[in-house]
Amino acid sequence: MNHSIAIIGGGPAGLMAAEVLSQRGVKVNVYDSMPSLGRKFLLAGKSGLNLTHSEPFEKFISRYGNRKAEVETWLRDFTPDDLREWARGLGVETFVGTSGRVFPLGMKASPLLRKWLKRLGEAGVKFHLRHRWNGVIAAEGGGLSMKFEAPDGIKTVNADAVVLALGGGSWRRLGSDGAWVNWLSQAGVKVEALKPSNCGFDAAWSPFFKEKFDGHPVKSAVLSFGAFRQQGEFIITKEGVEGSLIYAASAMLRDKIL
Repeated sequence: MNHSIAIIGGGPAGLMAAEVLSQRGVKVNVYDSMPSLGRKFLLAGKSGLNLTHSEPFEKFISRYGNRKAEVETWLRDFTPDDLREWARGLGVETFVGTSGRVFPLGMKASPLLRKWLKRLGEAGVKFHLRHRWNGVIAAEGGGLSMKFEAPDGIKTVNADAVVLALGGGSWRRLGSDGAWVNWLSQAGVKVEALKPSNCGFDAAWSPFFKEKFDGHPVKSAVLSFGAFRQQGEFIITKEGVEGSLIYAASAMLRDKIL
């Protein structure tokens, strides 16, 4: 029996789900509300596209805090080394930077995404852009039915199963608007509240400090906070601080502030 799967969301999670399913002979259709796929992925690539980290596995999984035990089962099935090999299979070589983080050689997301979409298309995956899901999935005729606002009007889609890959709520203009939180809550699904993570922080700089140091990097710094201690770098901005060292501690800092 040729099962059909509808994947709602065309970011990395949705595309990876499409790849795994299509490899198993499943008919896959990917729906995304934006006019192109992987838009947040491409934005991340502007700063080099940090794919993963080269550090020892035990240290790597410790970054997931109180979700470590749960996430570890996923990462053992698809390790950082597996991710590098997957990129190599697309013809994209990677390297380890001085920070220990792993990047594609070209330091860009677009070549990887372009080759990935080509391979998915050759595997039979169909993409439907500018299709915005209305938040309702109904059981119908032994399968599932959903409606999308499409360029040519409301479209009804039927599938044997649906995968939701809707992203977070951090980049509304790129499609990650978090609208699905209310949709799923109204359907009786327990949803954890979205919280900022991997983020910068505001600081009340003086006008003089803003003018003099906006955009300046702080390198070889050590950030110590509770059990967290790490060396790295960050950027001073007019609003506050951001950068890899700040992002690494952001979840713990957030929880302390909130």
